[in-house]
Amino acid sequence: MPRPLDIFRFCPTHDVYMVPQKFERWDIKQGAVDRFRCPNLSCQLVYIDGHMDGFYTLEPNGDLTPYRKSSTQPQ
Repeated sequence: MPRPLDIFRFCPTHDVYMVPQKFERWDIKQGAVDRFRCPNLSCQLVYIDGHMDGFYTLEPNGDLTPYRKSSTQPQ
């Protein structure tokens, strides 16, 4: 059954639909219900649903940093 359109998120940097992503336990340290990432593979932004609801930057070590939109970020 398809999910309702209101759950899909847009990448705030690239203005494209984020895609569902299954992170392995070694990719991300925090647990969450649903995860989405930008289809641009060089983009580090992820969206986490559930108890952590919001946009985060996925650091190379698996940490999540809350995303703060900045007008100086590259597109």
